[in-house]
Amino acid sequence: MEQLNKKKGGDEIKPPLLPQTFRNDRYNQIMITDKTNPFCFGGFPGPDSTKEHCYAPSTGVHWYDWPRRALRYDFNNAGTIATLWKNTSTVIIHEKEFMWIVNDLVVTEQCVCANPGVRFGEKIYPIHYDFMTTGSKYLGREKIAVEWLQPDQRAGSEGNDGLYLVDHWVKGPHHIWVDVIGGYVIRFWQPWNGLQSFDPARWFVGDEARSNADNSDPYFTPPVKCKKDGARMRIHCDDDGNNNQTPDTDLDGDFSFLAKKLKLTAKREQETKTGESEIYV
Repeated sequence: MEQLNKKKGGDEIKPPLLPQTFRNDRYNQIMITDKTNPFCFGGFPGPDSTKEHCYAPSTGVHWYDWPRRALRYDFNNAGTIATLWKNTSTVIIHEKEFMWIVNDLVVTEQCVCANPGVRFGEKIYPIHYDFMTTGSKYLGREKIAVEWLQPDQRAGSEGNDGLYLVDHWVKGPHHIWVDVIGGYVIRFWQPWNGLQSFDPARWFVGDEARSNADNSDPYFTPPVKCKKDGARMRIHCDDDGNNNQTPDTDLDGDFSFLAKKLKLTAKREQETKTGESEIYV
C-alpha cells in the first residue's frame, strides 16, 4: 500500500456510497467467524478477537435494490472437511425484515426462514446504501492491491504499477475503499468479521441490475425450497415458506447472536431522511 495525499490522482474525493440499485457478479468475501466446532461448520462473526476463528471464503453475485429494501447473495462456498471438501452453494435473500437462506450442503438441502428482529420488536432491514456517509472519517488516498483482483490495467491507471487508486474511509470498525477511477466501492474490511471485494469491471447499476438473465425477479420470495415439500431441512418456515417465528420463539446458537449483533449495530433512520423509522444495518 502507498499512502498519498488527498489531491494526488487528480480527481475529487469519492464518497463512500453504494448505488441504490446494483449487481456485482464478481463479488468475493471471507467471513471470519467464531470457531464453535472442529469443522468450522456454520458460525457467525463475533466481537471477540481473542477467540479461535474460522475463515470461510465465498465468491459469487451481490445484488442490492434499496427502493425495494432488498439484497441478495448467490455464493459458491469453498469446501471444508464437513462437506468432504466439496463446494457448497448458498442463496441469501433479505427483503425488508425477512430473510431466506437456502443452502445446498452436498448431502442435503436446507432453508432457514428468518426474522432477525422479531425478538426485539424491531424490523431490521438491509444495509442502507449511504450508511458510511454519517459519522465517517476520510483517511486519505492510497494505492493498494485488492484481494482476488488482477493488477489494474484500466485507462487512467498508468503509473500506478498495477495498484488500485482508492479513497479510504472508516466508521467505527468499518473500513471502506472507493475506486477513484470507477467511482464505486472496491473493498470492505471489518476486523474479526469479514473482508469483501467488488470487481470494478463487473458493476451493473439501475434497471440492468433488477432482473436475472431470463428476466425473472431475483428477489422472488418465498423461495420454492423454503415451502412445503421443498428442501429436506426447513427451519422456522411455515408451509408457504414464510417465517413462523413469534417474539417468544427461542432462537438458538448463531441466529440468536446474529439477531443481537444486528440489533446492537443497527442505525435507526430519522423520519426526516427516509420517511420511515425501521432499523437498517
